[in-house]
Amino acid sequence: MILYDYNSNHVFAQPMKNRQGPTIVEAYAILHKRLCTAGLKPRLQRLDNECSKLLKEFMHANDVDF
Repeated sequence: MILYDYNSNHVFAQPMKNRQGPTIVEAYAILHKRLCTAGLKPRLQRLDNECSKLLKEFMHANDVDF
């Protein structure tokens, strides 16, 4: 998974074993935690065409608009 943060102009990467919903949420949660730890809490996330319901639920629970 590749995540770009506009404010810090940094590209984050997290490897995934497959493209199943729980795996995607796990990778995104790791990247989300890294951002929050650095003081860069995401407020808006742009997504590609593939987004699982689990990922949308995770973002909703963490107040990330998408």
